[in-house]
Amino acid sequence: MGGCRGSGDDPSTDGNVSAAAPPVVEEWAEWEANPAPYGGPEVLAKIRKAKESNATQLSLFANKLSLRGNKIIDVTPLAGLTNLTELILWHNQISDLGPLARLTNLTKLNLYGNQITDLTPLAELKHLKDLTLPDNQITDLSPLAELTKLEELSLADNQIRDLTPLAGLTNLKYLNLSANPIPEGQIDLLEKSLPNCEIFY
Repeated sequence: MGGCRGSGDDPSTDGNVSAAAPPVVEEWAEWEANPAPYGGPEVLAKIRKAKESNATQLSLFANKLSLRGNKIIDVTPLAGLTNLTELILWHNQISDLGPLARLTNLTKLNLYGNQITDLTPLAELKHLKDLTLPDNQITDLSPLAELTKLEELSLADNQIRDLTPLAGLTNLKYLNLSANPIPEGQIDLLEKSLPNCEIFY
């Protein structure tokens, strides 16, 4: 089957987020003294507002955050936003996903158009249903093997050859593998493992 749905066309929603206790003042002072890696002062202010929210219950939109297209390199300030369920970070310059491993309530994560090679931190995000990773530098899908709640996964425009780790993701309904150097036999095997999934390649 061939074809491709637009990889970066997921709608994203800006919002405020409640979280655990905010970072110590020293951390914020350090970040604000050199805000460029975190997307600049406006992005840091938005993250800080989210962290300092004292709401005990999240509204429908309060647990969603969009920081798309902000030239973010370092996502460390996001690590405390543990109530987030949706995070949009497409078109930044992110390579290290380590700080996101704490965001275990995420159900939707969009990292389209970054500089990601290592997906290991995502293995902790067991509640993910929608993961968008096109236009990165990904080769190894092993960290995704345990994300069995995934329903939509976009991996277009990477360097993926081995699809074996995806074979157990039986809840997948949509999988985009376009523009990857995948051997044809790999696709055939995956289609047999995931008969209910629409696969684009």
